[in-house]
Amino acid sequence: MASLKGHNQDRRSPLPSRRSARAAGLCVRVIVFALAAALAAVPAASPAATAPADTLPSSAEAAATQLIKVVGQSDAATRREGAIAILRAGSADNIKSLLGVFEVENNEQAKIAVCEAIAELRSQVQDFVPKLEALLRNKNPAVRKAAAAALAGYSDPDVAARLAAYRHVQERAQMGESIERLMDTLYDTTTDEAKRVGLLQEWLKSPLTVMRLKAMQIISDALRGKGTKPANEVLAQIRPMLADGEEGVRQKVIGLLRDLGLPEDASRILALLKTERSPAVREEIYKALGKLTDPASIEACIAGLTEPDEKVAAAAADAIGRLCEEGSGRPPEKVAAAVKAITALLARNIESPLLRRDLVEAMADIADPSFTPLLIKYAAASELEPTIRQAALRGLERIGDPACVNVVLDHLTSDPDVGVREVAAHAAGVLANQPAQLQIIKTRLDRSVESAATVASAAWDAYLQVFQRLDAADQLVAFTSWNSSAPDRLVLLAAVVKAEIRPAVANKVLQYAETLNETDHAAAVAFLDQLAKTVPDRFGPAWAAKFDAIRNAPAPKASQPATRSAKSAS
Repeated sequence: MASLKGHNQDRRSPLPSRRSARAAGLCVRVIVFALAAALAAVPAASPAATAPADTLPSSAEAAATQLIKVVGQSDAATRREGAIAILRAGSADNIKSLLGVFEVENNEQAKIAVCEAIAELRSQVQDFVPKLEALLRNKNPAVRKAAAAALAGYSDPDVAARLAAYRHVQERAQMGESIERLMDTLYDTTTDEAKRVGLLQEWLKSPLTVMRLKAMQIISDALRGKGTKPANEVLAQIRPMLADGEEGVRQKVIGLLRDLGLPEDASRILALLKTERSPAVREEIYKALGKLTDPASIEACIAGLTEPDEKVAAAAADAIGRLCEEGSGRPPEKVAAAVKAITALLARNIESPLLRRDLVEAMADIADPSFTPLLIKYAAASELEPTIRQAALRGLERIGDPACVNVVLDHLTSDPDVGVREVAAHAAGVLANQPAQLQIIKTRLDRSVESAATVASAAWDAYLQVFQRLDAADQLVAFTSWNSSAPDRLVLLAAVVKAEIRPAVANKVLQYAETLNETDHAAAVAFLDQLAKTVPDRFGPAWAAKFDAIRNAPAPKASQPATRSAKSAS
């Protein structure tokens, strides 16, 4: 196994001396396994059922002044004092006003103040309980801490049981994070490759899910970040973990084998479809089968199109596109079966945008001509998802039927989505072949018409492609239409014109250079330099000599305004 020394290198200090590194590694190793043993010894807790809320009085005096302190721009102490004053009054209206604070979005400091008031007064108002318990899921750690402190004051045994269960989960999570950090440290401070392999093997067989997951993460990060493959003995230990009892571990194993891309793993992963019940893992299986591109997986992926979970079915559709991609050399009968299955499925009304997108992407990958009507359908404005319209246009481009060019040009000129217009420009470069179509593409080069630079750039690439497919006479007309409005593009077009119109094009270029030289010699020289780079032969010796004559001619003298001498002025 190549070195994984770089893992998490950015999170550690420079390595100590060899002796202190060994001592630190031993110490960390002891802590890792002690903490792991402690975590394994903590039993799982089940939260109790929610207790019914008490009925509160329906009338009380308002405390608007204090409430303004709580929700306004006050400091933390003032907020807290205001919340305590409101809660101490004890009326139903006051309670309702504090409950309303929990409904306000974002104002986390006000919520913390109310939590602190509840904790200070050890309130037993049951209406607060569901709000406080909801705050235990808040992203802000300070809010979670304040909510837990408020709930700790309740004497209701059901509330206490649920708080204990929450703290139990938090404790396990914190212990798991500590184990992961210590595993990182131990792995990074271990410099001997054989010992590193030994650590990974030991962690992979740990009864603790957190340790198996972390070991898989270290291996996956090394593969994705540096292309470092696991040692053979580690890989041999990983493959049987496809049957691990924890679905998160199975997902990691499948993802690693997918990224490794070894053909022999395709059959192992395919076999899991017979027994795997987790939708998340089944989704990962189809993703892996698409990446490993074993034709034997096609039939299973076709069956996967009917998976009840839309994410799983979408992954199967994506896999079919990869497995049956145009030019992949897959057995024609299997590709035909995939085409038939996708066509039949899209004949229905597919409500899931995710599944529709991956089915259309699969059609674009396979690029079977029979998909053309469906691709036109999903490119239409009635399809509200821009990514689906993009996929449909890519499919039409790959099929390459010029009869579909109007569909593409319509999107290039009128689709509201920038991404769709850009894809349409690329497709137009493949499908368009007529002067009128070239003119439509040209409209997207005008930045007063096309606001997106990416679309204008793609349109220019398309213009060049189509221009080269025109016959000589049409090329000359198109070339002449540019005049001197875009000298850079004039030169690029001059480089790709057909042989029979090169003299006429050379003459147009010469006329432009002469006209430019009359007013700006430096600009004319820069233009001729660009011409020499883009058209190395400069249309032959005779034309090259004419261009050199312009370059070598003296710069025209700028006219000077008449001035009066000092004498005449006096």
